[in-house]
Amino acid sequence: MLDDYVLAASAAVITAAVVILGTLLWRYRSLVKEADVSTRLAKDVWDSVSSRFSVVDARIIDLMAKTEVLSSRFGFTSPTSQLRSSPAAVTNAAVSTSKAFESVRVAQPAVLVAEGTETETRVLRLLSEGPRTSAQIKEEVGRSREHTARLMKALFDRGLVIRNDRNKPYVYEITESGKSYVAS
Repeated sequence: MLDDYVLAASAAVITAAVVILGTLLWRYRSLVKEADVSTRLAKDVWDSVSSRFSVVDARIIDLMAKTEVLSSRFGFTSPTSQLRSSPAAVTNAAVSTSKAFESVRVAQPAVLVAEGTETETRVLRLLSEGPRTSAQIKEEVGRSREHTARLMKALFDRGLVIRNDRNKPYVYEITESGKSYVAS
């Protein structure tokens, strides 16, 4: 009789363990599904934000190129170099730049086509002398780190330079199309 009680108790414990394990497995599967849905949602949000930032970056680079072309046409120095001099120089630069843009709006149609900027040409000539890091390029052209990074990304995207991204900072080298761009 004792054996029957032990056998019944063992069967009850095993049944309870199976029920608990089944419940835990069901809960685990539902959590995995929720995590999968959350991961897909987060990836979709990330892809959307990333693509929007790419569009904004492209617009900023385009505007910077147009600003640089206009500055070189009208003989202005860049506003960032004037910021280092004095507040009065900043005010004068803002006034003269806005006057220049007004005259451009009157003198030309709505769209300006930026061929190559003076800074791009300078950078490509530097790279034709040998590979350089973005920090070295920044020092030689006298632009901010951000400006140099955007410029180098634009040159890389256009296939005018290649970058060795095995180490940071990247080391840039001019391509054959970059050499022909400088030669033209």
